[in-house]
Amino acid sequence: MDIAKNDDILEKSGYLLLDRATLIENYCKLQRHVGPEVTLIPVIKGNCYGYGAEEITDVLVNDCKVRVIGVGALCEGTAMRRRGVDCDLMLLGGIAPQQYHIALHNDIIISIFRPECALAYEELCAAEGRVGRIQIKIETGMNRLGVRPGEDLAALLTTLAACPHLSVCGVYSHFATATNCVNDAFTIEQHDRFTRGLRQIEAAGIRAQYVHCCNSAAVTWFKEAFHNSVRVGGILYGHLVMEDGVEPVDIQEIITLRAYITNLHTMPAGESIGYPQKFRSGTDLQLATLSVGFADGIPVDYARGQGPILVHGRRTRFLELCMDQSIIDVTGIPCKVGDEVTLIGQDGDERISVYSIEKRTGRTFDALLTFISDRIARICR
Repeated sequence: MDIAKNDDILEKSGYLLLDRATLIENYCKLQRHVGPEVTLIPVIKGNCYGYGAEEITDVLVNDCKVRVIGVGALCEGTAMRRRGVDCDLMLLGGIAPQQYHIALHNDIIISIFRPECALAYEELCAAEGRVGRIQIKIETGMNRLGVRPGEDLAALLTTLAACPHLSVCGVYSHFATATNCVNDAFTIEQHDRFTRGLRQIEAAGIRAQYVHCCNSAAVTWFKEAFHNSVRVGGILYGHLVMEDGVEPVDIQEIITLRAYITNLHTMPAGESIGYPQKFRSGTDLQLATLSVGFADGIPVDYARGQGPILVHGRRTRFLELCMDQSIIDVTGIPCKVGDEVTLIGQDGDERISVYSIEKRTGRTFDALLTFISDRIARICR
């Protein structure tokens, strides 16, 4: 694809380039890490953490031949079905009973953790003469969704035994603190609770196709919790998911984010930039105006905090950010209107990683990238 000649890309404020080969290699490295007997469940939610759900899904389905994908919202699953994705889709969040028919008609595995919800789904499936596939979500300490092991889980299992139109194909939970450190105590405690719930489910005669509690961080260190499946989100797309930055799987970031220079001018010493005159220089500066602003997803605190940016392989700084435009310092850097600048990724010998932006802003990668708007083109090649 020639970016310079593609109008669908050029009409956008900038572009986010996804490296297909690196994504595939990350997937293969993770599969080797967990072993061939463990199913990888890629998580594609929030427009795939901002990368572009369609672009990432195409690679995972067509090149990696994934068996199952996890989504965060019902609409994400139905969009995949409309595009012809036919692998298993599991909805990791909760939905309301009035949405059940949409999940059933699109063969999306939903989470069930309340007896009355199981009965409502059974009634719908029976009326339509179809089998609804479900997962049991076990509450282990996140206190968001799920059923607690013990009496609550027993009541749910009793209800499910009377629901012949429901098929339990998954059992799962979610760790709250796995990113903290290797052998995190609360994560281990959560897994103990999950194991108790899993034994209770298996004692009821249920053997689930997908048993998963590991998120990306736990995949790096908690082998005892792999069971037969693990979920891989940020780690698959190249992010250092542990807070200490240690990455034993040797994954690589897959994105480059670029925008365009739209103006160049000299600002005399003593003048200010933007509003309300946040930056004032004591020397003459050569400034470049860019085609992106906070409406495109550029973090205000990062840009106004003079975060780094690359121009022709040289590291310089943001000075100001507006809704649709931003201003950078290009003093001493030869450049012209129409040149591309690199906000994330490699340019010459210099690189700006997502991880470095996380550390500078105090935000996680998903809290950064999901704000990249649709004014930025997504390209995978």
